[in-house]
Amino acid sequence: MSLVSFRRLRHGSGALVALAALAACAGDPVSPSPAPSLGVADGHSPQTVEVCNVGPAGSTNIFTVTSSSNGGTFSLGSPTSPLIAYPTLEAVNASGCVVVWRAIYPNSPTNGAFENVTVTDVTPNSVLLRIVAYDIPGGGTNFREQWLEPAPASKAVTVNVNYDYGARIYFKHDDFTPPPPGCNGLTPGYWKNWRNHYTAAQFQTLIGGTIAGSIAQADQILAAKEGGSSSAIVKLRKFVLANQLTLNLMANPGFPNPDDAELSLGCVTITGGPDLASALATAMQMLANPSAYSSLQILDVKDQLDALANLD
Repeated sequence: MSLVSFRRLRHGSGALVALAALAACAGDPVSPSPAPSLGVADGHSPQTVEVCNVGPAGSTNIFTVTSSSNGGTFSLGSPTSPLIAYPTLEAVNASGCVVVWRAIYPNSPTNGAFENVTVTDVTPNSVLLRIVAYDIPGGGTNFREQWLEPAPASKAVTVNVNYDYGARIYFKHDDFTPPPPGCNGLTPGYWKNWRNHYTAAQFQTLIGGTIAGSIAQADQILAAKEGGSSSAIVKLRKFVLANQLTLNLMANPGFPNPDDAELSLGCVTITGGPDLASALATAMQMLANPSAYSSLQILDVKDQLDALANLD
């Protein structure tokens, strides 16, 4: 997977559309498999920009869309009125995403003018974890992947499109909801500094049955640098160990618990979401055979364990 740095957004004087009530749709793109096919127009099928909201199920998300010219329209109403904000979305298409921009004349096959389309997340009470966007900027021959994790402070991404070349954008959300009672986790940062709270003998007890075979290995996992092609699995390993250590702390009530941790395998971050037991089970499968999963699939499970470790 190629990582593309986030570029400065260019705000044009084009249309602005609020996308409300965008229900969860397609999952994260599978990577490093080929990027989603964006297609090339045949003179009768103008290309589009699609937005895909990735979880949690049933969530409502709101985006704004701006274009740098009037060479396109937003497929939420009449294609001849691109400056009108429509309150409802068109039907979700076969890809599980929603079309938010479609090329129209004069952005036609005859002039092929490219324009920037910027999509910004403005969802209240939600945490935006990452943005993954695919386009073919300037009509080049290769897909560009903008993988923005953590999501930029602007919560926005810009794609370069025209009549022939479209784009697809994935937004990964995590609901910001009150934690369920009786669930309070501890992060890898807490466990990295275990010597502030526990003796070596106590910590040796706590690593029993975890993915760390020794204190030295636990220190290595918790202090590992993130980056490069193995970044996703490194992050996952940290949160697996952190949650395992917290569970073991619950089994040793006489040990120091300065942050009042209270965690069980049944803890969830949102009602109906995956519990800690299922997240750990999936994570263990990934750690055993990481090449069988994409980076974004691994990060999805890391996100679950991250949220559980941060319950407070």
